[in-house]
Amino acid sequence: MRTTAVLDTNALMMPVELDVRVFDELDRLLGEYEAVTPRAVVAELEKLRDGNGKEGTAAAVGRDLADRCRIVETEEPYADDAVVAAAKA
Repeated sequence: MRTTAVLDTNALMMPVELDVRVFDELDRLLGEYEAVTPRAVVAELEKLRDGNGKEGTAAAVGRDLADRCRIVETEEPYADDAVVAAAKA
């Protein structure tokens, strides 16, 4: 059975905020896996990237990294709730 990693907004912003190469670490820890992120997370990143400073930069990078994930639809409008729903699915 293949492992699924559901990535939230913070995980996708880690490269800028914490200097963590999230996909390299997932590769190291999990080997083979599928990265998914809910559409609500993508929307949150798009909203945050319009901001200034480090958070805006981190969100812009996170939005680009989201393209490496399978984007899943959930009925939840809020990113945190959508992550839980995606993990349950």
